Amino acid sequence: MLAEIQILDIMKTKKYMSLTVFAMLFVVFGCSEDVPTNEQQETTTSYSTKSAKQDELVEVKNFQNKLKEISRSGKQLTDSEKANLLFTEAKALLKVHGLPENTKIPEDLTTEEERTTYLGFIRFIELIKNK
Repeated sequence: MLAEIQILDIMKTKKYMSLTVFAMLFVVFGCSEDVPTNEQQETTTSYSTKSAKQDELVEVKNFQNKLKEISRSGKQLTDSEKANLLFTEAKALLKVHGLPENTKIPEDLTTEEERTTYLGFIRFIELIKNK
């Protein structure tokens, strides 16, 4: 009779151990797939950011980057100097995307660079709004 009780105790212990191991395996393998880790979230975010950036127009992005570069430089530039810095990007943007809806240019803009940059900036704003 004592041997039977010991065997039953051993069987109970094995059952509980098996149940515990199964529960631990479920927690480790089953639940880890349901909840994304920070690394997986970052990867997903970086993929969605990359795809969004690929959808952006190259000329718009170049113009935007040049604006950021000018603003980060911290230099006090005149409007004419800013126009000269943005001229290449504005010209490319206008060449690819055409003129803005409103092509009226302020009278105080006298140089070709200032006019082109102004029109490029207006078109840039239109493209950003329509995005």
